[in-house]
Amino acid sequence: MAIYKRGKFYHYEFEFAGERVRCSTKQGSKEVAKTMMAQHRTRLAMGEVGLEKLTPAPIFKDFAWGRYWETMQSEHAAKPKTLKYHRTSLRLLSRFTPMQNVRINKIDNDMIDEFVAWARRQKAKNRDTLLGVASINRALEVLRHMLKLADRWNLVRKCPAISRLEGEIARDRIVSHAQEFQYLQAAAENAELHLVAVSMFDAGWRPEEVFRFSWPHVHLDPVGDARYGHVFNPFGKTKHARRAVPMTQRMNALMRWRWEQQGKPREGWVFSRDTKSGHVESLLEEHDAALAKAGIKSPFVLYTVRHTFLTRLGEAGADAYTIQKIGGHSDIRISARYVHPTDERAQVAFDRLEVYNAEQMKKAEAERKKEQVQ
Repeated sequence: MAIYKRGKFYHYEFEFAGERVRCSTKQGSKEVAKTMMAQHRTRLAMGEVGLEKLTPAPIFKDFAWGRYWETMQSEHAAKPKTLKYHRTSLRLLSRFTPMQNVRINKIDNDMIDEFVAWARRQKAKNRDTLLGVASINRALEVLRHMLKLADRWNLVRKCPAISRLEGEIARDRIVSHAQEFQYLQAAAENAELHLVAVSMFDAGWRPEEVFRFSWPHVHLDPVGDARYGHVFNPFGKTKHARRAVPMTQRMNALMRWRWEQQGKPREGWVFSRDTKSGHVESLLEEHDAALAKAGIKSPFVLYTVRHTFLTRLGEAGADAYTIQKIGGHSDIRISARYVHPTDERAQVAFDRLEVYNAEQMKKAEAERKKEQVQ
């Protein structure tokens, strides 16, 4: 038996005669919900009411591209990347023939295991390699989300447990300085990849943000406290994503070289390419080639470089608010993950506070004496 709140009202569910019963109380009181559930069970036991029968569960292919996909389009209309994530995963699930004409309440762990075994044998789109664990995990996540929604909509009685596969290349690993040196040496053969990687190693930009660098927003000369200039990002869903980040001397030198190679333009993309957007949209193949040439035995995704920068920033003593400003996080809690205070740093903080307080006391004493003289 369970009582839970969804929105303003409480709901309850319990099992009776091998069937699951769920109902909304339309009430905002948990105690009232408990009473209503007890009364419902009593009426069932006395035969005063009967069990409500679920309508036949929809077939997977109809539900996936019907109600589920329509719901995703409605909920994420302003999030093209989220829609692409669901669409790509649905397409992979739709290629698995045994699942297409099965009712969603019949999708069990055996069928999911069959899907995983099948997916491991499939080739990645436009590449002569097998699907990665990450791609299969994305599909499993979408399937789990789909079945949970079906459960919420009373289309199925129980969802199978769907777990992620192990072996996915994590974004949250850290690239060592030695690996960085190896990687950048290998990436130097491709000017675009090399500058993108340096921009991420030195400033923590997201890959898609670097791809959209434009010359009007690249300031190569010193501005304010930015000794080597800065890059401004006008894109992003939040005010934190739209930010200016200083360049390092290394990044500035490479960016200036590219600017001169392109004829010192005032307009246009830094990484222009013949695509629908007009700029680079992916460097996956170039990145994989650089990893192979560098001989890095534990490969990493490009996004890992950003995570590496932010981790190093935290280890160097930056506080969460500084990390949020530079990293463009929408939530300070994300930035706080990179801050790992130690006893030594705590003592340093106290030492600095002591110096600060002493300086302020001196200023206050000087002001007091000045007032006495006057």
